[in-house]
Amino acid sequence: RQTMEALVKTCLNGVGDPKYAAVRRSALGAVVALASRRNDQGLSLVTLVPYKEELTAAATQLLLHDTEPSVCHAASDVLAALQAMH
Repeated sequence: RQTMEALVKTCLNGVGDPKYAAVRRSALGAVVALASRRNDQGLSLVTLVPYKEELTAAATQLLLHDTEPSVCHAASDVLAALQAMH
């Protein structure tokens, strides 16, 4: 739980400040990697499901307010990965 909360907080940290863009991009990349993981039966990881709504909101906020193109691209990847979850 603390890890997911820290990821969401890091994704939103310094929105609009290009100095922190690499940190936001890395956090978003971690979320994409987690959302893309599957168990042996091909199902999404259960531990990510409770945070799906919060992660979707964070990625949407980044798309709306972040001026760094690479962060917006990473946020778009997060939304796509979350939508692919069952």
